[in-house]
Amino acid sequence: MLILFRDTLGFFPYPANGAWDIAFDKVFSPNLQASFNGTKFDAAGWKKWYQSVNKTIGTSFELFEHGFSNVVAVPNSVTDKGGFVAVTGWQGGRIRGMPASAPGLNFTDAAFAVVQITSAGRKIVEFREMSNIPNTAQIVGAKNWTCSF
Repeated sequence: MLILFRDTLGFFPYPANGAWDIAFDKVFSPNLQASFNGTKFDAAGWKKWYQSVNKTIGTSFELFEHGFSNVVAVPNSVTDKGGFVAVTGWQGGRIRGMPASAPGLNFTDAAFAVVQITSAGRKIVEFREMSNIPNTAQIVGAKNWTCSF
């Protein structure tokens, strides 16, 4: 389960990671419910959001990095090999145009995922991410959905 979550780094949007969309499809369920801060998405909208963010991060940052500070992964008590993952971390780097000697800017990031076995295999079916990183990406693909909890 934690390996699946680690694979999400394969689609992390900077730099444009080659065929990141293949890694994206490998990790997320086609029935995904996702959110970034207060904006909610279905799977198609989430993918559009990452495409948009990828462009703005690529133009805003000369060097962009991210990492985890804390990770908690808890398997389901049943044998479906799913479970829950929560991470906190950081992301940021040197903004384009800053002197090379200037320190980078880091921002806080957190995410929560629900992993389930689906007809397509082990997938993230719910993903909630929040960050205080400034970004000028246009919110694309937003969708209203109600939480089934």
